[in-house]
Amino acid sequence: MPSRFMTRLIVIYQIMALMGWLIVARRTEDGLQWIQENLHGVIYITLATTMLFVTFVYIVQWSLDKIKGRKGPK
Repeated sequence: MPSRFMTRLIVIYQIMALMGWLIVARRTEDGLQWIQENLHGVIYITLATTMLFVTFVYIVQWSLDKIKGRKGPK
């Protein structure tokens, strides 16, 4: 998997996560206030889910490379 693809995938994921947070915040006035009060938690959750997502993609990539490597000529 090219690194450009991975970068684009992460950026798209982050934009979707940000849009989700903004939708939650805009639905109620309390949502925006909650995000402001819990900003450190929001940042932590965003970074943690990003790292889980990246780790998952790398594991899938590594697994596919191993499977392809075993299917060599007999």
